[in-house]
Amino acid sequence: MTVQDVVVIVLLLAANGFFVGAEFALISTRRTQMEPLAQAGSRRARAVIAAMGVVPTMLAAAQLGVTLASLILGAVAEPVVAHALEGVFGALGLPDSLVDPVALALALLLVVSLHVIIGEMVPKNLALSGPDRAALWLVPPLLLLARVTRPVLAVVRWMADGVLRLLRIPPSDDARSVYTSDELPSLIEESRGHRLLGQDERDRMIATLSLHAQPVSSVMVPIADVVSVPSTTGVAGLQEHAGRYGHSRFPVYGEHPADLRGYLHVLDALNGRALEVRALPRVPTTATLAEVLATMRVLRAQLVAVTDESDAVQGVVTLEDLLRGLLRPA
Repeated sequence: MTVQDVVVIVLLLAANGFFVGAEFALISTRRTQMEPLAQAGSRRARAVIAAMGVVPTMLAAAQLGVTLASLILGAVAEPVVAHALEGVFGALGLPDSLVDPVALALALLLVVSLHVIIGEMVPKNLALSGPDRAALWLVPPLLLLARVTRPVLAVVRWMADGVLRLLRIPPSDDARSVYTSDELPSLIEESRGHRLLGQDERDRMIATLSLHAQPVSSVMVPIADVVSVPSTTGVAGLQEHAGRYGHSRFPVYGEHPADLRGYLHVLDALNGRALEVRALPRVPTTATLAEVLATMRVLRAQLVAVTDESDAVQGVVTLEDLLRGLLRPA
């Protein structure tokens, strides 16, 4: 084995590692990490963002590079290593009938081990441990290669799509990983278990997901605990309630506390204006926190009544109640 042979083998392993690292860096980095760098003038970041727009082509280029590097490595390294081992085994007195097969088997084992460890596992883990930095260094050259070999990649993808059609599988350019709402909590817990997320981040994410599943009845104030005022309340009475309870809005009831007619705002009393009973939006008890939040945003409401199937008021919920439900640890 000559120095030239060693150099060629090292270069082929490096090429294989480059394509593997670039592939994993591209699919692991986030656009939000690249955009600030691109706005700051980084050409590498702009190249990464451009590559994110043609992910299927980039993956095809990476796979083509990995395949070619692996095939050439096997064709070049295996006979070179086997020939070197033949001399060693011959010097050790191994029978001639066993020298060739044993040398070939060990050469194959050695080349495959180098390929898997140095050409696959090491670059993959390096890219996953620092995807943003790896993408900045590896993706721009891969993007240039993909542009140069675009005709070849187009033919390869056309052939691959043809095979998929023969198998009655529709070709897809969507390279994104899509998770269902049921899978996201498990993904968050797994990330927390691997210490990729802090406890506070985990709690906020779980709480945010719960907005779409948690019913408003879980955070509402039951009607029996609602601090409300009768419809006959005047300015003095409203001011007294505001001073005692510290609220800015008070539901107004008619014949009984569950007969909510609207609400009064303490600003009217403080500004000396006539008290105005404002409309009190209603939402069903089965509405999720996300639905109630959307309703309050559209109506610009800070307070809503929660009703059951018979339209009877069961309680009220404020924007503060929703926020507490969001921030409450799961």
